Amino acid sequence: SLTKIDLSNKNIGIGGMNALNLLAEQSLLLKAVDLSRNSFKQVEGVELPLPSLMFPHFEDLNLSSCEIECSFAQTLFPRLFGSGGPPRTVRLSRNCIGDGGFSALMQSKARFSAVYVADCQLTDDAMDHLPDLPDCAVLDLSRNHLTLKGAKILAQRLATGLRNLRELHLAGNAI
Repeated sequence: SLTKIDLSNKNIGIGGMNALNLLAEQSLLLKAVDLSRNSFKQVEGVELPLPSLMFPHFEDLNLSSCEIECSFAQTLFPRLFGSGGPPRTVRLSRNCIGDGGFSALMQSKARFSAVYVADCQLTDDAMDHLPDLPDCAVLDLSRNHLTLKGAKILAQRLATGLRNLRELHLAGNAI
């Protein structure tokens, strides 16, 4: 049975993602989906249809380098990650989600085993939105705009809500 699908660099867009939903609904065994290097950039003035149900059983979703911007992330992430489910690895690096998109991701009902948000234009303010992530073992915040202020907030979160964290990536920040 199909457990992983790699559709990276295929220009599938939102329409293709909706078609992929049909496959995901039929396969409870589909656990990993790689959609990296596809463009999900929202064109100004054009309303894109959003996926209604996204991979309810997935454990690993790669959306790295998909041109996802903050406003689209704020709409998309609650739909992608709002269903609870198993702890998930989410790869969002090299998208311009900013603090607003990060906040939308962290406010979802999902449990995360790993969060990759390198090169996502996060600032110190994003650390204020970092909730308890009891299942999270990996947090990649590399190459963002974090400073000593964000590092202090992160240190507090490490003591209280990130107790199972095994890897923390902060390279390329002005800490």
